[in-house]
Amino acid sequence: MPKLEAVEEDTVFEFTIKDQEKLSGNILQVEGITFGYGGEESILFRDVHFSIDLKSRIGILGPNGSGKSTLLNLILDKLAPKDGFVHRHANLRVAAFTQHHAEQFNYRFSALQNLVTIFSQETEQDIRSLLGRFEITGDIALRPMHFLSGGQKSRVAFAVLVHSNPHVIILDEPTNHLDMTTIDALIRACQKFNGGIICVSHDQHFITQVTNELWVVGGGSVTHFQDGFEGYKKLTVDKFGKVK
Repeated sequence: MPKLEAVEEDTVFEFTIKDQEKLSGNILQVEGITFGYGGEESILFRDVHFSIDLKSRIGILGPNGSGKSTLLNLILDKLAPKDGFVHRHANLRVAAFTQHHAEQFNYRFSALQNLVTIFSQETEQDIRSLLGRFEITGDIALRPMHFLSGGQKSRVAFAVLVHSNPHVIILDEPTNHLDMTTIDALIRACQKFNGGIICVSHDQHFITQVTNELWVVGGGSVTHFQDGFEGYKKLTVDKFGKVK
């Protein structure tokens, strides 16, 4: 009887977000912000207050166009509020993974070239090692990023996020273009991360696994929602006939 070959199990993709020095208290505070892209008729939300510390796990929900990504951009200091302010701890480092993460890369260049440019103090070997942890190796690391799949581009963006050594990570629809292996790896990384997380996502599995506090954007306000994702589903189905 022929000898059977041992079955090799597939390795599980994993990555971690390194813990940073502790920062005490509310490290990021949103104080009474109001924002719109035009006059009074365009106000998306007004008088928004909330605080973020290293234990925060915040999920942001709301219909498309309600201002979820705008709220993230205000937190990231990419936009200025019409009123109010966002106060950040002097030593706070925030890293983001957004729907538009492509904007940080030159797609004519390879992943290796892009990261060598972003982390100019690092050696090429260190950058190769970083990309390797995200399974961007060999020819994949050297070909122009224009030719990478959506999932591969996302893994390069996650490599940048991790290497930025953040205290707080901001995720805007992070599961788009990701396969289940990478989504599960991101969930595990977030669960183990000892820093703050703010996440916009329509992915119920991801939101319920990563966050424990929900805020809803819509109707000109940002409100703390205390009935969980199932309560939010029921609310939106009753109102719109589907989950928003």
